[in-house]
Amino acid sequence: MVTGDYGRSGHLLITEEDAGAQAAAALLREALGSAGSGAAVDEAAFRQALDRPGIYFDFIQTMPVSVLSGQYGVSFPHQFQASCLLLSVGAEDVVQLYFWDGSGAVQRYSTAVSAAGVSEAIASFEPNGAYFAYEEGEALSFLSPYAILCPSLRDVRLLTTSVPAALDMDSLLDRLDFNPHTQSRYPEADGTEVVVETPRTLRVQPDGTVIYTGGAEAASALYRVSAAGAAGDLPTQVEAVLAVRQLLEVLLSGEDMGNAQLYFSGVTSSGGQTQVTFDYLVDGIPVYFADGGSAVEVEITETTITAFRLRCRQYTLAEDDYTPLPLPQALAAASVYGEGGDARLTLGYVDYGSGSVTPRWLLR
Repeated sequence: MVTGDYGRSGHLLITEEDAGAQAAAALLREALGSAGSGAAVDEAAFRQALDRPGIYFDFIQTMPVSVLSGQYGVSFPHQFQASCLLLSVGAEDVVQLYFWDGSGAVQRYSTAVSAAGVSEAIASFEPNGAYFAYEEGEALSFLSPYAILCPSLRDVRLLTTSVPAALDMDSLLDRLDFNPHTQSRYPEADGTEVVVETPRTLRVQPDGTVIYTGGAEAASALYRVSAAGAAGDLPTQVEAVLAVRQLLEVLLSGEDMGNAQLYFSGVTSSGGQTQVTFDYLVDGIPVYFADGGSAVEVEITETTITAFRLRCRQYTLAEDDYTPLPLPQALAAASVYGEGGDARLTLGYVDYGSGSVTPRWLLR
């Protein structure tokens, strides 16, 4: 959401190819890399900042700020969670960076970003009638107060989904450093192929789901997680995410996924255990699975990838555009199901396993 002197300009699921998005991302990168002293502020201060010239970024899911900044190629040493960021031009043209954790906690940092740079980026966006949910008061209390609502929607298309033909068992064994000539290989009654290389097991289900379990000792460098930047012997969350991304680059090529790509969607840690998830994105729109799971779910024990589940999918965009329900009707429908005041109304694809996949409004 971009706020200028003449109103707001909201963009739901803007793509990274958009020139305005690139300019905004460059400013956010500079802000993260130059953030100075910080302080906790209340939501009243956050809302005041939202009304000043600035650029607001909603990542929908909450994630560690260290990982989010790592995606922009900069290091941010502070440890807390955030789902929304705001670059706002404050008093004396000082550009401030705000983090909102999705439930009420707000952090504010001074930055070295110039007010002129923010103004230049804002000028590339035309006001389009977008607004935040809190600006409508109780009528939209079922949504997060900072949910972006855009009357004008971007173009969307239908998808077809299939299991990648190129991703067979022989290919997987080679990619995952298994013995391709193993004799410990057998089919189960439901068509699942199983390979056992103690203590590792690989299962490939007919629907394209790949399930791996292994021991605490890394079978090869592919399963090893660096802990060079961590205190003690455990990897940081950034190191865990990078290790999973490396695994996925080996497992899936662009051809395997068709029009899709994978994006980081979450990381949690407890003791020596870390869980990392990635999901599919098609034309800038996330793909969600009907059972609520992720496309990729990886478990790391200390410095070893010990288990993962990957849903192999190939998504193909249809040629014709698809028109979702207009925003007013979508809001009316969402009001019946929304509760708790912490959801966003966003577009997404829902994968039920096969066939055509339709973009639809979702409460996230």
